[in-house]
Amino acid sequence: MKLSKKEKKEYKKTARNFLLSVLAFPIFTSKSMAAPLKITPSQNTMGLLIPPDFITTCMTIILTFIILAVVAAIVLLILAGVMRMMKQKKFAIEWTSDIIHGFAQVLVALPIILLLFFLTVLVLKNLPIFSGLLTGI
Repeated sequence: MKLSKKEKKEYKKTARNFLLSVLAFPIFTSKSMAAPLKITPSQNTMGLLIPPDFITTCMTIILTFIILAVVAAIVLLILAGVMRMMKQKKFAIEWTSDIIHGFAQVLVALPIILLLFFLTVLVLKNLPIFSGLLTGI
């Protein structure tokens, strides 16, 4: 790749700035960044009349399944690479595509479901069933 002197200089400058910022981050971080956040009960229930213990349990289950999805995606992508090495390129490409799509679906599922839940409750909050469900909205 042939670059002009100006382009080389710009790439060197960009790389230097990137390295300096990456190396400076651990040096200039303060202890306040490492302090745990204080969660108040209203933040913990997100304005819902749901017990905080139930939310904590659900979040633990969700986190466990996301970790399992990450591990499964890594293992399956490794197996797809092995299949490619064994001259099964078409199968490996299809499998890789399915793995990536499935992993993206796992990561996007929770925000979409929560968004749909909050929108539904927001739209239907005047009905008697939903009247006391959300207090903060």
